[in-house]
Amino acid sequence: MAQTEPLAPPTPKTGDSKGVNKLGAKLELSDAQKAQINPLLGAFIQQARAINADSSLSDSDRNTKLADLERSAQAQIELLLNRDQKVTFDKTLAQADA
Repeated sequence: MAQTEPLAPPTPKTGDSKGVNKLGAKLELSDAQKAQINPLLGAFIQQARAINADSSLSDSDRNTKLADLERSAQAQIELLLNRDQKVTFDKTLAQADA
C-alpha cells in the first residue's frame, strides 16, 4: 500500500486556491480581489483547524468559536466585493445555510 503525504494546511499567504477559484467563478472576482481573498481564506482554514483540534473546548464552545470565525471571514470578504457581488455572495450563503 502506497503512503500518501498529508496535505499541508494552507498558509495565510497562499490561502486555499480551490476555495478562491470556486468563489471567484461564482462572484466573477477580479484577479486583485482573488489576491486579497486568498490569504483571508487561508487564515480562516488555519484558525478553523486550530479550533477543531483544541480538545479543551466543549462542543458548544467549539461551535460558537467556529460560527464567530465564519461570520468574521464573511464580513472581511464582503468588504472586498462590489454591490452585485455582495448580492450573489449573500444568496450563496443563504443557500448554504438552508
